[in-house]
Formats: sequence, C-alpha cells, structure tokens
Amino acid sequence: MRLFGAILFVFALVQNCRSDGMCDFFYNLAANITAPCLKQLDTVCNNSTLAWQMFDASSKLLTSGMTYSNVIDYGNFPECLAIDYEDQDGRIIGKYCGLSVIIVNIFLTPQTEEVLTRYGFETKPTSPQTISRDLFETMDAELRDVLIDDVPYVLSKYSSCVPDACTPREVGYFYLFGHLPDMNITLLMYTDLPCETVNSNTTYETGDVVVIVFFVVVALLMIASTIYDALCQNFNTAPYHPLLLSFSVLYNGKKLLQISTNTTEQIQCFNGMRFISMMWVVAFHAVSVFQAGVVGLENYPEVVEWDQTWTARYILSGLLAVDTFFFISGFLLAFSYLKSAPDQSPVAQLIKVPKMYLHRYLRLTPSVGVMYLVTITIFRFLGSGPTWSLIANFMKDACKKKWWEFFLYVQNYTDPDNMCVNPMWYLSADMQMFILAPLVLIPTSLFIRKHFKATIWALMGLTVLSVVIPMLIRYFVDEAAGNIYTAHERFNNFLIGITFGAFMRMKKHKPSIFSSWANFALWVVVIVVSLFFNIYWHDVLNNYDLLKYTLFMGFYRPVWCSCLVFMVYSCYHNQGGLIQWFLTRPAFQILGRMSYSMYVLHFLVEIYAGGTLKTNVYFSNYFLFYNWCGHIIVTMIIAFFWVLAFEFPMLTIDKYLLGDDKKSDKKTGTWCFKRTKDCSE
Repeated sequence: MRLFGAILFVFALVQNCRSDGMCDFFYNLAANITAPCLKQLDTVCNNSTLAWQMFDASSKLLTSGMTYSNVIDYGNFPECLAIDYEDQDGRIIGKYCGLSVIIVNIFLTPQTEEVLTRYGFETKPTSPQTISRDLFETMDAELRDVLIDDVPYVLSKYSSCVPDACTPREVGYFYLFGHLPDMNITLLMYTDLPCETVNSNTTYETGDVVVIVFFVVVALLMIASTIYDALCQNFNTAPYHPLLLSFSVLYNGKKLLQISTNTTEQIQCFNGMRFISMMWVVAFHAVSVFQAGVVGLENYPEVVEWDQTWTARYILSGLLAVDTFFFISGFLLAFSYLKSAPDQSPVAQLIKVPKMYLHRYLRLTPSVGVMYLVTITIFRFLGSGPTWSLIANFMKDACKKKWWEFFLYVQNYTDPDNMCVNPMWYLSADMQMFILAPLVLIPTSLFIRKHFKATIWALMGLTVLSVVIPMLIRYFVDEAAGNIYTAHERFNNFLIGITFGAFMRMKKHKPSIFSSWANFALWVVVIVVSLFFNIYWHDVLNNYDLLKYTLFMGFYRPVWCSCLVFMVYSCYHNQGGLIQWFLTRPAFQILGRMSYSMYVLHFLVEIYAGGTLKTNVYFSNYFLFYNWCGHIIVTMIIAFFWVLAFEFPMLTIDKYLLGDDKKSDKKTGTWCFKRTKDCSE
C-alpha cells in the first residue's frame, strides 16, 4: 500500500506540473523571457515527463540541513545533461546551471537588508538581482560560515536545470519555489556563472590543438628514442649522439629506478624527507579544498570545528613541508657548490653565475611549463560536474592573465591573492632564493677554508637577520599576517640549509659524534620541540595577538629547520636509529626523484577530484585519509610518466646544451656518452 501511495503521489505531482498553472506562470512573465526560451518552455510545460525531469534535476527549496549550514545543493547533474527531447518544434536539451541561484538563508539570516547593502544591492528591488562571478567568489568566501559571530547571514546556493535556450533567471524561480508567488524577491539573486550542456567543452581552440599535437610529438619522440636505445643495447654499440637517448623510456626509466649505495657525497635521509614532505603537502591542500568551500558539504560546521582543534595540526601544519624543501634546497646547493668553488677565483665564480641561473631555470621550467599549458587548454576537457566548468575556467583565466609572472617566477609578489595554480608560489620563492644564493656562496667559498669558524658565525648572523627583519616588517608594516608566500619570509630556512651544507662540506670527514645517551637526549628534545611548536600553532591562530603571532611566525620556521639540522647530522653519521633506517629505505630514492613532478601535478589532481564531485560529501577524518590515499596514488602515477616525458629528457638536453656532456670520441667521431664504459671523464 505504501508503494502504491508513493506512485500516486508522484503521478499527481507530475500532473500538477503540467496542469496546475505552470504554463500560465511562464506566460505571465513572458515580457521578461526571450522568444526562443518561451518557445521551449511552451513545449516543456505541456509535456509532463519533460517538465518533471527538469524539475527533478533542479534544486528545491527547502533543502535539508539549511539550519546546519548545508548551503550548497547541486540538484542532479547527470539527470539534467541526459535530457534530450525532439519534436516538430525543434530539439530541447537539458542545460545545467550549477550554483546559479542565490538565496539569502531565511533560517540563518535575520538581517536581510544588511547583506544587500553591504555588497551594493538594492534593498527593495522590483526583480531578482544578478551577482557577477567575481562578486560571487567574494561573497561565497565571506558568507559561508554560520559559526562566525560577526557574520549573521549566510547565502545558500542552488542549481537549476533549464531548457538550453533559457537562463536560470527566466526559469529558476518556478523550479525553486513552485507556486509560492509571495516569496520575498529581495532574498533571491542570480549568478552569471557558466552553465553546461552535453555539448559543452566540445569546441577545440587553437591552443588546445597545439597542446594535443605537442603531446603526440613527445609520445612519438619517446617511442623513437626508446627503439633506438633498445637497438643500441641489442647490438652493444654506443649511441651516435646523447640527445638521441634523451627521450628513451629505457634510459630515463633506469635513472629513475636506480638504487645507489650510500656514499659520503649523498645525504640518503633527504630522499625520505622529500617524499614524506610531499605527502604532507598533498594532505594539506586536500583539506584546503573543503575549507575554501569549493565542494558541497553536508556538515560544514564540523569542518570549522575540526579546523579549530589542536588535533588538526597533523595536517594543517603541512606548510612546514615547504620549509623542509627550502632547507634541503639550500643545503644541497652549498654542499655541491663548495666542493670545487674554494679553488676558484672570485672572477671565475662570477662568470659562472649566469650559467647557474640558466641551469636552474631549465631544471624547473619544463615540467611546470607543460602543466601550465595543460591548465590553460585541455584541462577543462578532462572532467565534468556541477562546478567543473566554473573551476576549470577560473584556473584557465587566472593563468592566462599571469603567464609572464608565472614563467618569470615572481607571482608570489606581484599578485599573491590571484596566482596561477596557487601552490606554484613555492617555485617562485625557490627561484628567488636561488638567484640570491651567489651573494652568500661566493664570499663563503673565499673564506671558509682559512676562516672556517668566522665564516660559519657570519652565516649564522645573516640567518638571524633574515629572521628578525621579516618579523619587524610583519609587526610594524603589515600589522597582520601579510603576504605569506614571500621569499624573504622563508629565506632563513634556505640560509640554515646553506650554513649546514657549508659545515658538512668542510667537516664531513671530521664528525663530532655524540655519545649514545647524548644522541638519545637530543633526539627527544628535537621531537618534543617540533611537536610543541606544531601544537602551540593552534593557540596562536585561535587566540590572535599581533605580537604573539609575529614572534611565533618568526621563530617557528628556523626552529623547525634547526631540528632538521640535527636529524640530518645524526642520520648522516649513522646515529639516527629507527628514523634513519626508515628515511634511508631504497624505495625513497625513487619516490624522492618523483617528488618535484608530484608537487607540480598534485594540485590539479586535487582540483579535479573536487570539481568532478556531483553530490555533497560528509567531512570526517576517515574521509580525509581515504581521499589523501587516492590523491597520492593518482599523483604518483601521473608523475611517473611526467618524469619520463618531460623532466628527465630536459636534464639530458640541459647537460648537452650547456656543455656538460659535449665530449667527442676523436677516433670514431661519435659523441661520448656516460653510459658507455669507454667514455673518458
């Protein structure tokens, strides 16, 4: 009987859509509806099945959870796009307009006029008002959280399924409210966000074709180079030219999968540190997608509450992973540079500086450059979902506007609030630190052998200055958090790495080995201090005071990197115990080599996962872990191919172009290649 009753209810509702005034409703608004839309609406409102499908695929008011900050409703995206009806009057397909209708939440918003006047809307409009995309993003960021006391209003965002000739403004009112003509229109607004049909994202622009051809050419180069490499190995002959193997999957795959033995020139624990830091970055950005309101959540208040608990620091401290990268970068630069630089004159070192910069640019740019091309072209074709077009087009537009800042690695300063692929600020800061590095390394190389202690003290003094100056800027100039993406904020991490790298280069054969008890005590201190700063971070953010915030943000990064100094030193001299054993596992050598490409790609993977969601999700720690596992695995798979296709080939080309591999065999006239045994150094 219950099933029969439900069937009768649905049948009555469908009939009501057709006969109980739907056509009259639209005809009364004909003056505000375009002729093509009115023609399609005439077909829809006289076809109960078609009307029901569009009504069913649209959001409804009221939705469950409105008083619990469930402020996003996607409707049914697949159902809307599946609508395809054709008769003698023409064809009608479903057009999905995600988050196209904005309602001032009447359950959470007693001050309706306040939200309107704050953003420049009419308080007594004669018709629903329109919100631009830029204003929508601002309002969405500010009016989402019901738990903030000084924001007494919340916007609820709904989605519409309309005929393809119509707009949500023409049709959405009826689908949302049905026969509620007395609904206060001051509460209702429309957005100009992009809509989507089954035919959307099917038109290829010139840039899309160029990028697709580029990928095809790279694939062909990889196939041809791999075949040539296989033939050389089969006939035991040296390659005629090193560039012929630059795209070989066999050659690059061997470099990627190679496991080297521990030597004094290698800091094996860095491999583990790099990959663990990379996993931390992925976890941090996975959470930021939910914090930013990119996806719909059933329990958004729980996200806010979770964010305000100290236990959340295990993910939210992920910014320290980037500080670890800066530390490692500074260390490796000094450790390698000071191997030969002290034997060279200042003039000889200065002459090599432009080549250093070019090396670095060619090292970083190919992988991230291809990612940029994907973002502004074919990325939008790779997915679909209620907010996919909005997100993909937003990233495309932002990157197109910021192209020169992106490739000059300056976007962390020029416009930090609107960067192209936000996590790429790290590459900008890293390049800026690298450019400044010769100012430190050249003087260090001139004095470190004869005046070792004085040089180390000088580097430590420079590090102290790099800590104090940003603190003064934050306290007296910014008087707030300021731009958190700047190089000068984190230059102390880089300098700590340089100082430690210089120390290890000069003293690696004369280590100061700690006693077992002293080593154990230092490990305890390092772990406790690291945990304390991460937990105390919660108090700093939730009980804001400018002085406390300035002091903490000034000291916590150098303290973290100082802890890393001891960890690396202890592991290098085989006193790291279980931590050393774990960080130096052979698998981390492979994963560490992939970490750069993983960093370049991980944000697109996470944006794709969020942008293609078609329903709201329930936030929990288990969901975060499950999500994180998927992101790591997918990012690793894509990064594996990215390394073979772009990163490693460019390393070979870079070495040849800048002279590192330009050695010719005088007897045979062929190019010498390092893989062959008879190649002299």
